[in-house]
Amino acid sequence: MNYPESQIPSNQQSPQQNNAEKSPGSAKVCAGCRTRNQPTSQYCYKCGLKLPEEATVPGEYSIPAGFWIRFASFLIDNILVIIGSLIFTLVLVAIIFTIFPNLAGKYAVDEYTWDAILTASGRPATWLDWAIYVFFLIFGIAYFTITIGWKGQTLGKLMLGLKVVKTDGSRAGFLRAFIRSLGYILCFISIGVGFLVIAWNEQKRGLHDFISNTRVIKL
Repeated sequence: MNYPESQIPSNQQSPQQNNAEKSPGSAKVCAGCRTRNQPTSQYCYKCGLKLPEEATVPGEYSIPAGFWIRFASFLIDNILVIIGSLIFTLVLVAIIFTIFPNLAGKYAVDEYTWDAILTASGRPATWLDWAIYVFFLIFGIAYFTITIGWKGQTLGKLMLGLKVVKTDGSRAGFLRAFIRSLGYILCFISIGVGFLVIAWNEQKRGLHDFISNTRVIKL
């Protein structure tokens, strides 16, 4: 007897069809890299290829990255951002003093030690101080936006085997990565609560993840 596809008795369906429908862990497998993706994903989180319409292979979907491994990744990234920002800041200050030599006398070089750059201790903040602070902020936002928007991985996440994807498993993209980077500011304004919520929800998503509709997974 011929049945419509939706009415084929379960005992006459192929094992693969049965598994895909019955198993809550069914997944879509990328034809290019053979990576298993969430059943609702449209694109492979690893290589970006379009996935088949139906989930056909049972298997576990990528595990959300937990709080501590994400903390370690974020710590590595911030160390790199601080080092990179400091190098570029010193170069920028040197260029400014070269172009405008009269400033070198007005703002003594010894005032721009590491402590002075961070705290402006012992003197009122100048326009150059604020320029340095803004540069640090822009450098950090640019770092996270470019790395996550390009490959879904900062250097810290690459080292620890993590990746940022959209909630449907597809690539985050640059716009979403930029929004996510701005979300870090809100997390700091909330005195870290925006980061701590990672430990309190099943999908291990922080405030910046909810704002940008992203999640962090283990590869």
